[in-house]
Amino acid sequence: MSLYDALGILAVVLWVVFLVVSLYYKAKGNAVEMIAELIALAEQEADKTGPEKMDMVVSWLYDYIPAAFRGILSKEALREIAQGVFNWTRRYAMEYLEGKKKPPDDPLFREYEIPEGDPGDDGK
Repeated sequence: MSLYDALGILAVVLWVVFLVVSLYYKAKGNAVEMIAELIALAEQEADKTGPEKMDMVVSWLYDYIPAAFRGILSKEALREIAQGVFNWTRRYAMEYLEGKKKPPDDPLFREYEIPEGDPGDDGK
């Protein structure tokens, strides 16, 4: 086997690894997005408690999963995943709200005094 053959095989293997990793992160992103949407739908149910809403989300997720994967992804595993997404979104929302209350450090957004009069007024 020549060096070119070995490099060709290595390139194909690296390409396959890259493809698998890309598909994994795409699927993970899609799953997190779907779980966040289901959580938002469950939050619209004002008459239900938090655990009841979580049960709704887990039930919706379990119904969405193909039967072949239900042995791997049990309801308990889905509950942990959904709870993780909920915790992440809640933490992000709290940090966002806390950040909105503080003035930004960016000098472009610092408050400044507006001079008296109309800037287009030439005194006429």
